[in-house]
Amino acid sequence: MLHIIKNEAGLNRAKEYASTQDAMILIQDATYLASLSIPVSNRAMFVLHEDLQARGLGENVLKSVQVIDFKGFVSLTEQHESSITWD
Repeated sequence: MLHIIKNEAGLNRAKEYASTQDAMILIQDATYLASLSIPVSNRAMFVLHEDLQARGLGENVLKSVQVIDFKGFVSLTEQHESSITWD
């Protein structure tokens, strides 16, 4: 499953339900979390480049978080059978 995270509260809720096979992508205001030490143990974590840029964050993110563009976001949705958005 792909967890689309929009903010910190969404991340906290998603962590309760996500399995280690799931992926998470930080978008919108959740992009601020990409540079913080966020415990998501053994889950693939991505952040949307365009949202980082829109917030003036550059690409200064944790090494465990992969920066992807919209094309990569589409690829993630294709790779996962289902997705859920957390606000």
